Amino acid sequence: MDGSSATDREEDETATSLAPTKENLCSSSASEEDESLEKTFTQPDILRATNRNKAYIHKFLGDCLNSVTVDNSNRVYVGLSLIMAGGIFVQEGYPIKPSYIENAKSIYNNEVIAVNFEDTTAASRKINQWVSEKTNGKISSIVDPSLDPLTRVIITGTLYFNGNWEYPFIPEATKWQKFYLGSNGKADKRSVQVEMMVNQAEIPYYEDRSRGLHAIGMPYKNKEFYMYIVLPKFGVEVQNATNSMTPKYIETIVEKSKMAEVFYVIPKMKLEAEYDLRHSLETLNAKSLFSPTNANFTDIAEGIYASQIIHKVTLDVNEIGTIATTATITNINRGGYVNFRADRPFFFFIYNVKVGTMAFWGKVQKPTPYK
Repeated sequence: MDGSSATDREEDETATSLAPTKENLCSSSASEEDESLEKTFTQPDILRATNRNKAYIHKFLGDCLNSVTVDNSNRVYVGLSLIMAGGIFVQEGYPIKPSYIENAKSIYNNEVIAVNFEDTTAASRKINQWVSEKTNGKISSIVDPSLDPLTRVIITGTLYFNGNWEYPFIPEATKWQKFYLGSNGKADKRSVQVEMMVNQAEIPYYEDRSRGLHAIGMPYKNKEFYMYIVLPKFGVEVQNATNSMTPKYIETIVEKSKMAEVFYVIPKMKLEAEYDLRHSLETLNAKSLFSPTNANFTDIAEGIYASQIIHKVTLDVNEIGTIATTATITNINRGGYVNFRADRPFFFFIYNVKVGTMAFWGKVQKPTPYK
């Protein structure tokens, strides 16, 4: 996907996570649309439990965000790193309230940073340097120099996941093969060539015949995070599966999966997606966030409004992860196994079983070869 724009990629691959952005939004807005934002991003039971108390909601969301963050620099995890970063960049000259800065840092581990958007090149460089630093260089840029010089606020959220498999794939078995672009597989004939990885292990397996799909859960080191691949059966469109992926149904997949010996084949790829969430939020009755006259970010400062909400995620899927491992790989035994071949469009999500929440989710319709 290197060298292509976000727009070019949207119809081929989608890898997304809203976690960092929702914390920034809910912590920033003090407008009449707070209730709409909370309903959009917060589950009803959380709202009831906190009695709609904004301080308690922020504390709960901040705790959830921190609980799924794994950074090898300060936690003892081998071959697993999940790094989130959130920042709110505000035009220089606006007095930022100390109370907001303290809450952003202590609750959400976010920062509020002054930027001179009139110098668009310097502003974009400052934002990108911050993003690169917070993600250990894994995400090098999130904005370009074509910023509007009248910009007053940019809210950023980044998330990078890098994990080694509990059961590494066999590098020698990775071969260039066809990935079929339609739901009927070979019968559709449209295809692209990608490297396909091969493995066999006892892992979670789920099948839903009524919805026409099945899924596997591939554990990362320590078995706290799993990547689930949800593969529609032949003839079932991936969008149908995607539409079924409500939080409740995803929990069902995780909870109802049974351990099974599975022979599985999946693409080796790098997923990357970048979005400006402005349009999506405007359709969720959050238009005033972007209005110069109606926005109310008084928790941060007077007289500012959001011009962009940018969200970018990256995800590497390869045989062992980006950190080398010396784990022994056993030979594949082809007897008595479930056959799972993800060589056509599928939905995926990365799930933290300890916390019970997703870090990434998305769909792959046309994978880009791993580079």
